[in-house]
Amino acid sequence: MRKAGKPIEKKKTAGGKSLPSSRLLGYGIAGISDSGSYNLISSFLLFFLTSVAKVPAIHAGVITSIGTFVNGVWSPFIGYISDNSKSRFGRRRPYIIAGGVLACLSIGFLFRSLSSDMLATKYLYYGSLTILFWLGFTCFANSHMALGAELTDEYHERTRLRSYTSIFYLVGAIIGTTAPIFVIAWLERVGMSERESWTQVSLFTAIILMVPIIVSWRALRGSEKTIFMKADGDGRGRTGREIDPAELDAAHGSVHGQAHPPAPEPFKVAHLLKAYFQVLRLKPMIYIIASSVFFLIANTLILMGRMYYVTYNMKLSATMIGIMFLYAGLTGFIAIPLSDRISKRTEKRMAFLILTLGSTLAAILFGFIGIDTITGLFAFLLFTRFPMSCYYQIFPSMCYDICELDEFVNGKRREGIMVSILTVTESLATSITLLILSGILNASGFDEALADQKQHVLDWMFYSYTFLPAIFYILSMVAMLMNPMTKTRFSSLKDALEKKRRGDDCDTEGFKSLL
Repeated sequence: MRKAGKPIEKKKTAGGKSLPSSRLLGYGIAGISDSGSYNLISSFLLFFLTSVAKVPAIHAGVITSIGTFVNGVWSPFIGYISDNSKSRFGRRRPYIIAGGVLACLSIGFLFRSLSSDMLATKYLYYGSLTILFWLGFTCFANSHMALGAELTDEYHERTRLRSYTSIFYLVGAIIGTTAPIFVIAWLERVGMSERESWTQVSLFTAIILMVPIIVSWRALRGSEKTIFMKADGDGRGRTGREIDPAELDAAHGSVHGQAHPPAPEPFKVAHLLKAYFQVLRLKPMIYIIASSVFFLIANTLILMGRMYYVTYNMKLSATMIGIMFLYAGLTGFIAIPLSDRISKRTEKRMAFLILTLGSTLAAILFGFIGIDTITGLFAFLLFTRFPMSCYYQIFPSMCYDICELDEFVNGKRREGIMVSILTVTESLATSITLLILSGILNASGFDEALADQKQHVLDWMFYSYTFLPAIFYILSMVAMLMNPMTKTRFSSLKDALEKKRRGDDCDTEGFKSLL
């Protein structure tokens, strides 16, 4: 057992050592809940509203878009608040548990088909629960992702941390996309109605997704390095007394060149706006945002479009759709080590560019030759799955790297703000995609009451699944090519930052293109 007053395990990583497996697993397991809830909402909510709850397509698009819009507005606040929070439980962990529970509870009631046919009632019920889900999800996911930047400052170790998380993301994706299909099909075979099946599955899924949140919340005790508590008998720092500067230097060493963490700023809108303005002026962040928005539009078009395509164009059975989702999830286990390997041999952005290029070419090719067979569908799923896994592995890691640039330029570390910007782009992209897809369905004449749609409706479903994502993939790659943050420049930045922390002279020659 570690003695009181000794550095906690995560301190060993500051010098470049690898994170222990217990910390990697404890952090990564929450990815099950993150990915499971996100994939469930992204893959099925619009489909559920239009095809099960019988909400007209254009209104279903508005309902889902309102939720993601609110999420985009809330994300900057939670990023800033968690950066400036201070409690005996840490800066991030209270928001991880509170947000996670709220998101899971919302899922438990969201996929419930109302007996009322009044559109106003459906707007109020589904709209309110969608908003609550995104508020909780953002609070949980943003705080959890931000905590990753505090666990290590090593370039490849951050990618390794996200690789572990991405593996759990795949488990969550299977829970959020594959399991509901199989369970609903089984419930219908034993005599339950489609509407009741969705209700039961959503409640069961909500309970399953809550467990990893609780496990991770407990496993990450003491992992936040800017919060220092007096260690009690087991060294976990739970008594709540701050260590004074002299004791901190003797027992724990300094953090970011300071004897103790800076006092949190009181919340003011002016402070929030200033903080985001400073971060958004950092050149790499501009290109990461642009690349992220374009990629997520393409990704969400594929996630949402595939359910419509396999249901109406290919007319697959529920069992076959479940197999499709399971296959799509399993292919990610190939993509994650591949992305990690490319990143180590080259750099992070090159891994993303290579895998996204493959998906772009596949989307264009299948757009011309069609996706009429199971073999063709599975081939298309394989190519489009690679960049999906790579994105959640690489983009948070790239945002972590900008934390060092922010500290060098602005003198502050704002991990919560960094990842909240990524969350905002996700909300923005999802809202745009929902409006695009629901608009296409409405304009093409989609009728939620019909099992057999008209041919021009089927054509537009196909275009939304192939050519349209390819366009946004290309825009995303162009933005990523313009991102100046490379492995070499990050290394130069880190060296200069260490000198600046010690008060030594430093130059910016090795990374001036970042400024």
